[in-house]
Amino acid sequence: MIDSKVHRLGFYEESVGDLHNIREMDGYIMSSIGPVVVILPHELGAKLRPLIGSRIGILRTEQDYRLRIFQASKTGSTTKSTLMNTIRCQV
Repeated sequence: MIDSKVHRLGFYEESVGDLHNIREMDGYIMSSIGPVVVILPHELGAKLRPLIGSRIGILRTEQDYRLRIFQASKTGSTTKSTLMNTIRCQV
């Protein structure tokens, strides 16, 4: 059973934040991205597992999901994220 607190991305909606964990449930992937749990297709699990602990963005389009991977860079007393890689995830 899928928890009602889980968010499913709409078309052209993006979730950005630190990927805390992922788990499989009912044929889907439940991914904790920032403060939100997002339900994603099972096929994305293999791409997301190595990224646990990283800052990511997942954008749902009409045809696929776009995965953005950010790299933290520290300058002085502030830390900012810069885009490191974008991956197209066909499901």
